[in-house]
Amino acid sequence: MGFKDAEWAYAQDHLAMREKVVLVAVCHRTLDATHKTFVSQQTIAAMVSASQDFVQKGLSTLERMGIIERHRRTGAGGYRTSDLIVVDPTYTAVSQVGREPTRPSTYLADSGDLTRSRPAPTQSTAVAEENIQRNIQMNTQYTPKPPAGDLNTIDGIDPFDEFWAAWPRKVAKPNARKAWAKALKRATAETITAAAIDYRDNPHRPSTEFIPHPATWLNRDGWDDALDGPRGTGRPTPTDRATAIARAGQQLIASRGGLAPVTTLRPKGLEG
Repeated sequence: MGFKDAEWAYAQDHLAMREKVVLVAVCHRTLDATHKTFVSQQTIAAMVSASQDFVQKGLSTLERMGIIERHRRTGAGGYRTSDLIVVDPTYTAVSQVGREPTRPSTYLADSGDLTRSRPAPTQSTAVAEENIQRNIQMNTQYTPKPPAGDLNTIDGIDPFDEFWAAWPRKVAKPNARKAWAKALKRATAETITAAAIDYRDNPHRPSTEFIPHPATWLNRDGWDDALDGPRGTGRPTPTDRATAIARAGQQLIASRGGLAPVTTLRPKGLEG
């Protein structure tokens, strides 16, 4: 947890409410020694009790201002994972140009703590920089590692597991996982899993023994199939029988050239 980064973020009074809230949440998940985190937008949204759209707009503004950098990451199957976010705690707003603050144009000379490549701190960031330098000396520097497990995960959750939990017939899981990896080249994990949930919840889906294996469904792009509709019993309803009798009567009259005396209560052709 980035205690020092979070302390610095709380002091950024020049930020609008949305950007400050998002920045504080990000800094709570960084390492003070590196100012980096793999926190996802879903996690940030949960931390601040806001929507992902709220978080996305806040991150985009912070990135334009130069306060953070984002590096997109994807797994082996092309599924997007959480971004690597790098916070720049040396950022400081000096003046307003249009809607966004600018960085200072002067730099310190040789300094024991700061280099020429870093902007000169203001009063509010001088203490933050001192704390950062002290924290770096106290902590072992290392680069944070991505979440353990398959790269096709977000916050440790494998999208395949979500699909597997939704599919109503769980057989041949290794084959299903292989088919899943191939299917991700043709559709997104969200699309596939949503279709699997719709299939599971369809009241007209077949009984379990007739449900395809998950690998079979994935290999044939089953997410594009229409859902099953109501099934009949195979026996005619009373309405169907009455309609058939009426049709047979019309055919009988037409074959005789018109009406003829009825000599039996069940003439041939009218049996139902």
